[in-house]
Amino acid sequence: MCKIKINATVFLIILQIFLVAAADFEETCESDQRMEEQCLNQTYKIVKPLLNYLEQVKNELKESEIEEKKFKELNVKIHEKSMREAALLDEYKNKVMKGEIDLQSCQIKVDKLESEINSLQNIIVKLKGELADKSTNLENCELQFKNLNSTIIENIQNNTEYQKTLELNLEESKTKLIKQNKDIQICQSEIDTLHRTSENIREQQKKIELQFKDGQTKLIEKVKENQLCQSKIDTLHRTSENIREEQKKIELQFKDSQTKLLDKVKENQLCRAEVDTLQRTSENIREQKNKIELQFKNSQTKLIDKMKENQLCQSKIDTLHRTSENIREQQKKIELQFKDSQTKLLNKVKENQQCRTEVDTLNKTLPNTIIPSSCSPFGDYPGIHEIRVSGVGFFDVLCDSQLAGPGWIVIQQRVGGIECFNRDWATYRKGFGSYNSDFFLGLEKIHRITSLQRSELYIHLVAVNGTVYFARYDDFKISNEDNGYKLSLGKFKGNVYDGMRYGDNMKFSTFDRDNDYGGGNCAKEFSSGWWYNSCYVCNYNLKHLIHLLIELKEIKMLIRPKQ
Repeated sequence: MCKIKINATVFLIILQIFLVAAADFEETCESDQRMEEQCLNQTYKIVKPLLNYLEQVKNELKESEIEEKKFKELNVKIHEKSMREAALLDEYKNKVMKGEIDLQSCQIKVDKLESEINSLQNIIVKLKGELADKSTNLENCELQFKNLNSTIIENIQNNTEYQKTLELNLEESKTKLIKQNKDIQICQSEIDTLHRTSENIREQQKKIELQFKDGQTKLIEKVKENQLCQSKIDTLHRTSENIREEQKKIELQFKDSQTKLLDKVKENQLCRAEVDTLQRTSENIREQKNKIELQFKNSQTKLIDKMKENQLCQSKIDTLHRTSENIREQQKKIELQFKDSQTKLLNKVKENQQCRTEVDTLNKTLPNTIIPSSCSPFGDYPGIHEIRVSGVGFFDVLCDSQLAGPGWIVIQQRVGGIECFNRDWATYRKGFGSYNSDFFLGLEKIHRITSLQRSELYIHLVAVNGTVYFARYDDFKISNEDNGYKLSLGKFKGNVYDGMRYGDNMKFSTFDRDNDYGGGNCAKEFSSGWWYNSCYVCNYNLKHLIHLLIELKEIKMLIRPKQ
């Protein structure tokens, strides 16, 4: 480009000189027409080398334009190649960053679960402290209950003794009251007799007064008999005085009996008051007894409630223990998942490096060669071939064209009986075994192959007696690892029972990753990985080759793109 620019500038300078010279020559020619031929010859001589030079410059310009086009095309090719390599590099970077993000998310989950475990442990310690406090409170309550029970028993005993004494006092007061009532009755009878005696005395006095009146009349009438009667009168006076004295004595006795009766009544009232107080005290004792019995019942209910609280606390502690054990198990599972994610990340990094090396080798050695993603191109050439699948890269597969037509990839084979199929999740993910004997291709490879396009599954079974069975499914695929490599079969066709249907839409299970519906671990129980439900109807990874009741000697599982 720089040479072209220089040539152009030189051409312009020369053209300008030529025009100036031509103008000078025109002036000269105009002044002297006689020299016309000489001017033309001179002009031709001057212009001819310039024309030659211009022709040369024109050719050089054409050549430079052709070289510039070639350079642009080469630059476009270099740019497209660099863009493709940059896109591949960005894709690998995104995969690595995704793996790092997954690792960080797993680490965050682990940290979160560790914090939850620490918080639960703190809660357990706190509950243990509360349980210890409640146990001490319960012991104190038990001691208080025992003391209260002993005091209640003592009080009951004392109250019973006091009640007995009160009952004795009551009996004594009752006997006294009965005795006093009898005395009162005796006094009343004596008073009645005194009343009757006083009435008799009054009647006698009336009679005596009547007799005295009769005597006065008789004395008046019989003045003469005054002297005779005087003595009688004197005797009567003495008799009347005696009667008055006796009356006074009777009145005094009556007053004494009245005072005694009043005293007896007062004593009776006092006895009744004592009886009332005794009855009130007995009622108070009964009320205290009822209160004590209520307190005893309340203490019993409190003790029962405390025991229930203790049982609840114990059950909570047991549940916390179980929860902590579950958390430990979850932590172990998370650690296993974390290890799996680490292995996955390392596998991703290795795959990334492998892909880079493979891309470099492809760019160097096989720029125009296309590696197939199935066994379809090798239909006439069965055996081990290399294929390339997006997300996995290059790997060898066993192609089969004899059992059910061309283009089949063998994903599982049981012909030797020496390979162990009781493997962990990572081994089933990667694949194991030998193509010359028993092998399993690998869950990730099967997922990548079946996710490219619709595939069909063909199962080849040979019984011990030589009978050949087959099962065919028209839409076979398994999901990615995040969804547990879930199985999907499609429609069935074959000459054997559709035993794999029981595992349709089930995740794959191994002894270290239980995804079945049962309560236990079917993979651990039957020593093989499979798409377990609860647990299986047929399982082609068992140690003993069998389909329902048919004993087998050969099993092959094959896939190919749906025609």
